[in-house]
Amino acid sequence: MKKRLLLVIYFVIFSLSSLATAETVRLANGEYPPYCSEHLPHYGIWSHIVTEAFALEGVTVEYEFFPWKRALVLVQNGEQDGSLAFSKTHERLKTLQYSDTPLGDASVVFFYRKKDGFDWTMVDDLKGHRIGVMQGYSSAEIFEQLKQEGAALTLEYASTEFQNLKKLMTGRIDIFPAVKTVTMRVLQDKFTAEDTALITTHPVPWAEQELHVVFSKNIQRTEYLHQAFERGLKTLKESGRYDQMMQDYFSGSYD
Repeated sequence: MKKRLLLVIYFVIFSLSSLATAETVRLANGEYPPYCSEHLPHYGIWSHIVTEAFALEGVTVEYEFFPWKRALVLVQNGEQDGSLAFSKTHERLKTLQYSDTPLGDASVVFFYRKKDGFDWTMVDDLKGHRIGVMQGYSSAEIFEQLKQEGAALTLEYASTEFQNLKKLMTGRIDIFPAVKTVTMRVLQDKFTAEDTALITTHPVPWAEQELHVVFSKNIQRTEYLHQAFERGLKTLKESGRYDQMMQDYFSGSYD
């Protein structure tokens, strides 16, 4: 009964906030299914959460979709107000304001061809392997930093998980680090069962990441947008609406 009452209050607040909307935030978005995509309902669950959180503060979200590398540069330059969802790196912290509350977690693992086998416990184990990295992703920044520090790594660049999976299947790369849930979704949606059966993942994660909404430090409204999102997200969770959205996500409503 209490949860139902909170949801009713939420929808009243949501309706009043929508009527009073006077602000717009421009967020760069990209392909990161099942969480974000131009082709999913509400642009994916994370996009929908961000949209509703801002709406509770009278802010309308306008999404534009780009490759992630391009999205990052646009936000860093202040050409877009912000983006979702990025993990923290030392370089990014110089130009980006991160939300206090992450949108979610991501486990980054190595994908490789079953027939070739692969094992690793330390960076030295990656020597001799052609590593596929994705432009604009934190893993690319980490590998580039390791190379600068003297690690003998061979990096091959691509823009998307799909491109790296194709390169992996055709033997152009040997391994590539990627978020497991996202990349398995790409395998499921874009490849045949026979192709998918060729690929597997290593059980040891390369990284465990928290992914945040980010705002450009090169705009005047950085802190305003940051705090508006935090307040809206807090209301979303306290009302029970957030839990309802997540239940809808797990039941397939965002597929």
